[in-house]
Amino acid sequence: MLHDRSKYDIPLKDQAHILYNLAQKEIYDPSVFEKFEKVLKLSSSTHMNARLCYGALWAYYKTNQGTRFGVDFWEAKLEDNIEGLHAQEVHGLLVAFKDNR
Repeated sequence: MLHDRSKYDIPLKDQAHILYNLAQKEIYDPSVFEKFEKVLKLSSSTHMNARLCYGALWAYYKTNQGTRFGVDFWEAKLEDNIEGLHAQEVHGLLVAFKDNR
């Protein structure tokens, strides 16, 4: 449905949610990562929190889709919104990163 609308300039919180769920369901679609990356800097980042940033970064680590720019972007967003990140989420990032290598 996302591809049908061809509208990728959605809020970052929605992008994070979509990326996380794609990775959770093991859906391989690098074009979603690519198209989101084209609008990352222009997308609204209100209502961001550590959990949303974690979801997007976890998806990048777990799937190895997207570019270094996307990883750097979401790592920076997570650093900016680090308050509220739980130990199990840190562990999840480490496992996703390890599994991808």
